[in-house]
Amino acid sequence: MKVSKFKRLFRRFVATVAAATLALTAMPVYAADTWTIQGVTSDTSGVHYVPKNGYYSVTLTADEEPEVKVSDPNVFAVYYTGNIGKQYHYNFTAIGDMNQHATVIVNGQETDIDLNIATNNNTTSDGYTITNPGNDNSGNLTVIAKGNFGEITIGLKSSNEQITVGTTNSDAFRTSWVETSKDGMQKTYHIEAIGNYGEMANLVINGIVREPLFQVGYLSNNQSMNSTDFIYQRLWYSSKPEKNPSTGQWNVPTDGGTGQSLAGDIGDWALGYLNGNNDWCRVLWLYRFYMVDPTNNKEYISYCIHDRSRRSPELIHPEESEDSKIGYNGSTSGSVNVQYGSPLYNEMAAALLCGYTGVGTPITNEYDDYWATQFLLWEIRDSYKDSYTLANPYRYVELSPDLQDGTIEANIINWTAKHLYDKSPEDEEKGNAAYQEWQDYIMTHGHKEGDVDEDFLTSYKTIKHDWYTYLYGMQTRPSFTYSDSDGAITNANILDGLSEDNLTKGYEYNGKIYKYGITLTDTNNVVQNYVITSDIPEGVFVEQEGNQVFVMSDDKDAIDGLVLEFSIPVLKTEQEYKESTNEIAKLLYKVNHNGGAPVFWFNYSGDQDQITYDYIQNSQQQPTRGYVSFNVAPGKEDTYYGPIRIYKTDENAVNGLADAGFSVFTSMQDATNETNAISAQDDATKTIFYTDSEGKTDFDGMLLQGGRVYYVKEMQAPEGFERITDIIRVYIPDEDSTAGQYEADPNNPTELPYVSNIDISGQKYIQLKNNEQVSIEKSVQTDGNVYNTAGMNEPQTFILTPEVPSGIEQAKTFTITDTLDSRLTFTAGQTVSVQPASSAHLALPNAPLTEGTDYKITGPDANNMLTIEITGAGRNKLAQYGAKSIRIEYTASINRNVIYNGTTHTNSFGEAIPNTATLDYVNAADTEYKIDSNQVEIHTGAIEIQKTDEYGAALQGAQFELYDTKEDAENGVNKLSFTTIVPNNDGTTSEEIRDYATSDANGIAYIYGVPYGRVVDKDSKNYGLAADSKSDENKTIYWLKEINAPEGYILDQTPIEVTVSGTTPIVNITVPNNKDDGNALKIQKSVQNLNNNDTTANIGTPSTFILTPSVPDGIETSQQYTVVDQIDSRLTYTANQTISVQPADASGKPYDNASLVEGQDFTVTLPTEDNTNTLTIDFTARGRQALNTANAQKVSITFTASLNRNVVTSESFGAAIPNTATVTFKANDGTIETATSNEVEVHTGAAALTKTSSDGTLLSGVEFKIYASADDAKNDKNALTFMDAKEDLVSSTVTDENGVAYFYGLPYGPLVTVGSNETGLAQDNPAAENTTNYWIKETKTLDGYQLNEEPVMVSVSNVNPMGTVAMVNYKDGEEIPPETPDISKSVGKPGNTDTTAAINSSIPFILSAKVPDSIADATQYTVTDQIDSRLSFDASQTISVMPADGAGNAISTTAPLARDRDYQVTMPSGSNSNTLTVAFTEDGRKALADLGAQRVLITYTASINTSATDSIGVAIPNQASLIYTNKAGVTATTDSNEVEVHTGAVEVTKVDDKGEKLEGAQFQIFSSESDADALKNPLYVINEDGEEVTTVTTGADGKAVFYGLPYGPEVTSANTTLKGYAADDASAGNSTVYYVAESQAPDGYTLLDDPVRVVVNGNTTTAAVTIENTPSTTPPGENPGTPSIEKSVGKLGNADTTATLGEELPFFITPEVPYDIATAKTYTIVDELDNRLTYTDGQDLTVRPADENGKALSGKSLREGADYTVETPADDNHNTLTIDFTAAGRKALADADADTVLISFTASLNGAAIDTIGQKIPNQAHLEYTNSADEDFDVDSNEVEVHTGAIVITKTGTDGKVLPGATFQVYASLTDAQSKTNPVTFFDAQGNPQTTVTTSSNGTATMYGLPYGPQITEDSEGNGYSATSTAAANATTYYLVETQAPAGYTLLTDPVSVTVSGSTPTATVTVENGTTPNGTTPNGTTPNGTTPNGTTPNGTTPGTTTDLTGKSSPQTGDTTAPLIALAVVGAAACVGGALFFKRREIKAKFTK
Repeated sequence: MKVSKFKRLFRRFVATVAAATLALTAMPVYAADTWTIQGVTSDTSGVHYVPKNGYYSVTLTADEEPEVKVSDPNVFAVYYTGNIGKQYHYNFTAIGDMNQHATVIVNGQETDIDLNIATNNNTTSDGYTITNPGNDNSGNLTVIAKGNFGEITIGLKSSNEQITVGTTNSDAFRTSWVETSKDGMQKTYHIEAIGNYGEMANLVINGIVREPLFQVGYLSNNQSMNSTDFIYQRLWYSSKPEKNPSTGQWNVPTDGGTGQSLAGDIGDWALGYLNGNNDWCRVLWLYRFYMVDPTNNKEYISYCIHDRSRRSPELIHPEESEDSKIGYNGSTSGSVNVQYGSPLYNEMAAALLCGYTGVGTPITNEYDDYWATQFLLWEIRDSYKDSYTLANPYRYVELSPDLQDGTIEANIINWTAKHLYDKSPEDEEKGNAAYQEWQDYIMTHGHKEGDVDEDFLTSYKTIKHDWYTYLYGMQTRPSFTYSDSDGAITNANILDGLSEDNLTKGYEYNGKIYKYGITLTDTNNVVQNYVITSDIPEGVFVEQEGNQVFVMSDDKDAIDGLVLEFSIPVLKTEQEYKESTNEIAKLLYKVNHNGGAPVFWFNYSGDQDQITYDYIQNSQQQPTRGYVSFNVAPGKEDTYYGPIRIYKTDENAVNGLADAGFSVFTSMQDATNETNAISAQDDATKTIFYTDSEGKTDFDGMLLQGGRVYYVKEMQAPEGFERITDIIRVYIPDEDSTAGQYEADPNNPTELPYVSNIDISGQKYIQLKNNEQVSIEKSVQTDGNVYNTAGMNEPQTFILTPEVPSGIEQAKTFTITDTLDSRLTFTAGQTVSVQPASSAHLALPNAPLTEGTDYKITGPDANNMLTIEITGAGRNKLAQYGAKSIRIEYTASINRNVIYNGTTHTNSFGEAIPNTATLDYVNAADTEYKIDSNQVEIHTGAIEIQKTDEYGAALQGAQFELYDTKEDAENGVNKLSFTTIVPNNDGTTSEEIRDYATSDANGIAYIYGVPYGRVVDKDSKNYGLAADSKSDENKTIYWLKEINAPEGYILDQTPIEVTVSGTTPIVNITVPNNKDDGNALKIQKSVQNLNNNDTTANIGTPSTFILTPSVPDGIETSQQYTVVDQIDSRLTYTANQTISVQPADASGKPYDNASLVEGQDFTVTLPTEDNTNTLTIDFTARGRQALNTANAQKVSITFTASLNRNVVTSESFGAAIPNTATVTFKANDGTIETATSNEVEVHTGAAALTKTSSDGTLLSGVEFKIYASADDAKNDKNALTFMDAKEDLVSSTVTDENGVAYFYGLPYGPLVTVGSNETGLAQDNPAAENTTNYWIKETKTLDGYQLNEEPVMVSVSNVNPMGTVAMVNYKDGEEIPPETPDISKSVGKPGNTDTTAAINSSIPFILSAKVPDSIADATQYTVTDQIDSRLSFDASQTISVMPADGAGNAISTTAPLARDRDYQVTMPSGSNSNTLTVAFTEDGRKALADLGAQRVLITYTASINTSATDSIGVAIPNQASLIYTNKAGVTATTDSNEVEVHTGAVEVTKVDDKGEKLEGAQFQIFSSESDADALKNPLYVINEDGEEVTTVTTGADGKAVFYGLPYGPEVTSANTTLKGYAADDASAGNSTVYYVAESQAPDGYTLLDDPVRVVVNGNTTTAAVTIENTPSTTPPGENPGTPSIEKSVGKLGNADTTATLGEELPFFITPEVPYDIATAKTYTIVDELDNRLTYTDGQDLTVRPADENGKALSGKSLREGADYTVETPADDNHNTLTIDFTAAGRKALADADADTVLISFTASLNGAAIDTIGQKIPNQAHLEYTNSADEDFDVDSNEVEVHTGAIVITKTGTDGKVLPGATFQVYASLTDAQSKTNPVTFFDAQGNPQTTVTTSSNGTATMYGLPYGPQITEDSEGNGYSATSTAAANATTYYLVETQAPAGYTLLTDPVSVTVSGSTPTATVTVENGTTPNGTTPNGTTPNGTTPNGTTPNGTTPGTTTDLTGKSSPQTGDTTAPLIALAVVGAAACVGGALFFKRREIKAKFTK
């Protein structure tokens, strides 16, 4: 059994709890000076001793409590442990060293009681000291009652010695546990008697049998014992009573074995016979309290609820009556129930039912279960005893969750007075006292040095949780239920009602639509613990998920009267209990299966100390039930099917027209785009409904919902009639409406539709009829336009046009709301235009509406929502004006959020920025219509310029401008402004509007907010294009110009063309610069265009080569300047060409008007075989001089060369054909320099076609040509020239004897043309664009064979530079089999077959199917794709189906393929094996033929679902099929290639330092180490329960798994340049690094400091990592994550300053930001200002994110109101400033990566400071913080202080007479004092600012509010001093000037210096005046030789009182004025001169 120190100490002090301390040994009673010494023994000398750290238990009988001490308190500590009657108990604990002793002193007199710490006299032969627990009168036996403990203390030889201790009879005695002394020199073993009476055992040490001998005995009434010889047995608890073997009676020892019961005195024995009857007897056994019933010999667990320690007689519970209160009045009547009142009784009963009852399986062990229950009972008892409010269920004591082994002290409870009292401050004060009393009680009962081990905590928390659940959870029903079946809370009116509880019509659940349904949400969050136990009628379906219940049916009568009964399920077996996860059901089982025994309580009350008891019978608890019933109110049935009827007629509206096809849409946008049409309920593929012979369609089977607007559009006109493309808006009323034919009414366009069509030449009109319609349209820039493109911050006009219904004047409300996208900003300060308008939405003339009266505008609010409410007056005016609509206009612009998603640089350029408005209208009948408008969208583009050097390295500092035209760019006029990213000095970035962009450290210059496509102006008649429109009109050409090159690089100002479009909204362009090497010789070589290094070419087609050598200094006097280019043998220099040689600028561009002449300025040596194909240009002396004259920076040399037959001979297809050049320069002094250029390369490819017959015979002599496009091939035009196998340039070739035709010299990849801005790709570049497709066509065949005119495509690329293809010919008469078109599948982007992805992330799939030539005649063309079950298909998406060319590029067309007309889509579902089907209709097949489509592109998205957690690392394959049936009815099926998706995982195993698995550790995973360090941006993963989370928690096995982690390249868009890897590919690139960070450590362990790096790859798809934690060493009550807080005054870091009154002082608070601030529950800063400080009203308090030093972070800000709230100091909040951070603010701190928060404000000293001159005026801030685990932290800051001083002047004459009426001013410097300028402002006693003071009748005057010492400001270098600092610098010298002398006295002529300091904050000075002789003034002469200007005269000491006149009184007639007499009492000497300071203006008057 595990027993903790806590339990031992509890036993040590249990003697003070009367109900639990009945000892077994008789207590002798002695006189007042006689002591009973217990628990000790004697050594051989007879001296009493105890082991070190042991103690004596001593009892004294006295009339009143004596004063008890010891002679040496360093040897023994005295503890008073209480009294019973006149017996006073003390413990003397040995705290000294071995062999020390002390005597006991009582009432000041030393006794003969000598207390000793164990000597070595009583030792074994081998040196062990043994302390026996006591002997009986025989002197040799130790008697230990059965079931209890004695102690053996053994002294060791050394502290590290190991011994074993046992007994000779382990069945009789066993060693229970052991204690070790602090010095390690003693071990105390506890011996438990477990045998039968009379059994004996000896002690065994290290295997050797020793004394003493133990015997199991009992003490009975008739046992003979000499009590004086009996040494008190030190037992922790009394023994369990047994029957006396001789008498058969229950015997309990009483007082010395006399057999007498204790009449009224408990004493220290157990109670034998209660009230004289042999009934219940309370005893204690082992560690638990029992009651034994002698009538049945049964024992019951019993608990103490005694009152003695806490109860105050005057406190009465509200529930208690006077008759039942508990007090010390001797009353013993009534049961516990009566005494405590029913609420407390019920709670105690619940604690007993949920706690330990002695039966069942313990939670941890019986001991800990018992004491956890006991503690809970005491908590319940004490929280009631001192409480005036009983309503708070949280008032009970909670053990701190972070409590570890160690000191309990206050941590035994985490209980504050707030939990008990909440009525008034007085109650709170009582609560604080109650809390302190409880804490003292715990600490004085043995827990001060105790510990709470893990078992106790587990038992306590489990019982407490069950108890709370039993009381408050088991009785809590779902919020939507009543306690009986008659309580109908859901009156669901299916037709007329409007409340949230109503049945919903057209209710959708799990993808299926029911006619009626309702969602019941349980706000109590308990319904998951309930099951439905009532019968559910047929036709009603009920589902339960989480805290919601879903009820649905197609029959409202089935719901009417339905009653659902919800019950807690009853578990019937132990197995059910173990397997259940229902917490409430398990508790119900536990309570009902707790043994069925009553549990006995006992209680002591009154002076009689008698027992009161009661039973708690655990009768069977019935499960809680709740009911909900449904009463369906009567109403008219909705018409759900066919509420719209369309009649199609001719132009006379007479003849109905059949076969007109109509579709219905839910939005204007869908109707416009003809997408997402509503399908029939019984046929998901049917979305077009055709008219019958009468011209009528009722849209059979379509489910339409009342109260909504639908949009009807004709999709197919009858034969011979024109299709109408206008959209008909239809409102479906909430009432019953009969769909029928209505009469034409063209003047009322708000009715249900009746549609008439006319023939091709006629007109059309729409006739509508019904009583009411409401709709709203939205446009941007101009009426009817829904798309636009714009720059950032460029205002766009939005137009809202809600229709005005008839009867608007009777409407209840008419409100328009418009919530702007977060990427749009409402233009500040604008006037929103609201005007009545016509049906065409034109504003009505002379029909004004007035804001405030007719309409009200609010917002945009925090959610960016603008609201326009038309008032009653406005609605009347709309009716008066006859308005058909309202025209509302406002402007908004694209903001910075288009660049950033939060703080992440993830832009949305090119994406639609959508916007819709909503009309909310309630008519006169209280019917509400809530209608959404169509969606409008705005978009914008971007250009990102990558600036590099000529080798591709990024360059910073290049600047670019943007222009609309090339001409503007060349001339530098009309440059455009845009938004760009600008770096800040602190490493952050910001956005600015500029007309230039600068490349950053990564070489990128950002041009953001670039419109593209058709810009719609307000006056435009055009409409814009959607953001992703592929139309040729959806693009804009811009021109870039570099205006500044990076330092050290050459500027190239050539304009660069850039196209921004819907397909490329973000243009990435690379612009290289050549390095400016100054005068260094260099040469660059280019091909086709300057700075281009690569190209591809045909054989024989010339390529242009450009050499640009630099012109060095001294060229004019040099001896040689030669350029040499040795051309590769596979290149042929173009014969007879004129080589161009021209002076050029630094970029290599030739000068316009400068030329060089061949033969005069340079000579050319052409390449020949003799000179190894070398071209040489040698400059003559004239040419070198010409270069100097032209100021040439470079020379431009241009020539052409072409690939030759050597390419074929050497088979260099795909290989780079390289070329370099050199330049040589010989200076005038003969120095020679040579430079070599970069390498350029040319490459080319080839194709080979193999020709066979149908039987495989190779066919030679068949003729072929090759073309650049399929169209050219089909039409036999523009055949290409190539080199054949004979190495001839030809345009056709024939197959050789092997049946192969070769086409040599085919370019692949980008063909760079001269003068273009294109750049080539290196031959080994794997980019997708490094591929070119060709088409080979058979032009002549062999005799006897049919000509195959179908071209075949062949691809040539760097991967396959020799493309191959095969073709079959059929003999004449041989049947040609049907064409088998191919199909390919890609994932992520075209051509990619593998990717990796996170679970639930969207993945694009692309199907590319070949279109057969005979597609127009085909009868079937269908693509199917059966999607793997581990992939989820989003059924709401729009499938993209587009025609494409042979290379798979989408064809741009104004007539795109339309769903349902051209193809039909069947979405994947369970009924079709999860198969997507796209089936082309006859119209669609013809459309493909008409468009010339060669392929079809089908794109959709799917995501990996949670079932993939079982397939980590395994390929999730997917394959499509193409089914094609030709006109002959022959069907061919082709399967695509297989693509695969995969995902990975990380498994974390958590262990301690011993390798043991740890449960409860929480981890997050991150994509970067920096994010992991900051615990920000955690990745979403799937946990083992299939939930999407950011945090996983280790289980009992120590494991936690992050499922769904991509590894390797994640190819999910066409923009990526990567290709994916197969799931099991072990390539290095197929891996991803993640970082795992621990966010919460297991209880008792230290949080991991650093993230753990882990790699997931193709080899290790589930990466396993083991993470070790070390046990926490943090003491209880402390938290290593506790944030700190600092406060400063004057400047950051300063804690002290000095000030005058009214001066505004800056204060700074810098709380630390915890690492988990984003998930914290609260974060609040509180600063209660001293009452002598006044907070500055109206100031701008600042709150900003800051670094670790408290410095505000640049570019980071917080918003008051949104991020934090401020409560400023006031009288009603104790002058307290409070800053409370909101959830948004806490997240903002995390996003800003703030270390601290900088809070700054000002406050000033007020008049109250006058009463405390010189004292510190302290101030302290406080941080209150609750983390995500609900742990509270309350942290105080350091204390700052402000102080101020004063000067007290005493004015006297030389005769000592006090003089009133003298006036003084004070100055900060002697200069000011002498000139009487800048007097210092001070304050009088009333707090009024003054500059002059006058002495009063007692001759004194005081100047208050004078600073002393350093005044600290933000600019000062030093720090302040505390108020009381005596440092020399903590002083300020002032200068007093008398401005008016008392009448009859001489005015002082010199200033008087006085020092105010920390030691003398109130400086006193006595100033003497002499009388004025004859009324004259001595004109300031210096009297009697004194030193002027304040120096010390005649050697006197300053600071003493000196009569400087040498006379005792002034003499009449003296010609010399009396001198100044000065005394400064206690002032420090002024050192270093005066302190000068500047004071702020004093603003206010202060009163005390």
